[in-house]
Amino acid sequence: MIVDPVAFVAAVERVWEIPPPGPQNLLADPRFLAVAEMLSQDSGTGKVAFALSNALRSLGLPCARRQAAGPEPEEPAVVAEALVQGFRAIVTRRRHLCPLDLADDLPTIVFGGARIDRFDKDQLEALIDRRRLERCYPSRPIDFTRLAQLQWLVVEEEVSIDPRPEARAVPILFQRMDQDFGAVDPLARRFPSAVEEALFCLLLAPWETWSTMLEVDWRGFRFPWIYTVDADLAVQPAAPPDAEALGFEPVVYEDAYGEEHESERPVVLTLNDGVAQDLSAGLVDVWAKRQAAAGSDLFFTPVEHFMVCAF
Repeated sequence: MIVDPVAFVAAVERVWEIPPPGPQNLLADPRFLAVAEMLSQDSGTGKVAFALSNALRSLGLPCARRQAAGPEPEEPAVVAEALVQGFRAIVTRRRHLCPLDLADDLPTIVFGGARIDRFDKDQLEALIDRRRLERCYPSRPIDFTRLAQLQWLVVEEEVSIDPRPEARAVPILFQRMDQDFGAVDPLARRFPSAVEEALFCLLLAPWETWSTMLEVDWRGFRFPWIYTVDADLAVQPAAPPDAEALGFEPVVYEDAYGEEHESERPVVLTLNDGVAQDLSAGLVDVWAKRQAAAGSDLFFTPVEHFMVCAF
């Protein structure tokens, strides 16, 4: 059954009018339940309470706002449209942001669904979806100024998702219980598969011959963490990334008036000259060869798995 647009927007408006700090149990509030019932009928997927709670907070649920200076909530009509589209979705877009900690100056490269690039503060805020994070984690500020000093590997992918929004919101409640929970997967991935594919190609570059600091590390970069931005509104966003886990060092400089100022800059594992040109020329070719080899039984999972584990 298709949601009546007018009635649905009106139902969302009633939820938007709930004064802060909101009811003690939002999921039991009649206004919330009315929206949940309409979405459940529209998507035909049963209960949607937890998924709806996640989505409303991501869209700026007014009664959940803790800071008056935080991002403004979306208009009810916009919220209604986003909810309908989000709860009908069978695919989602995921963006994996990987800080290249300790990396020297690398070129901008695009290969497959990945790219190596630098981003200013505003660009990073858009990539990480600052508005959504501030709505869901108002007490967890992100230091975008520090993060913007780094280079990034960004990997985007479109993946199929469970058509049941509630199963995406709380997957543990929908887990099959007839499986062997003690089974060991010897080839379990540490990172998302799309990230491992891009990382594998990066690791094929001769970093050990480019490095001028082999006594410190042969690798040209490290991955302290990976932050994934999932467009799926039913899913609670991951907690904001922590800039403190990245390598920075203090630096003192003089201004035009001779006064000293203390700042900081990323720690760098210095590479030989000419690396940028060699990496640019080789990485796209390596990606093409990797895609061609991926269909071979000789290449299958262990090759990529052990290379990434060694890193």
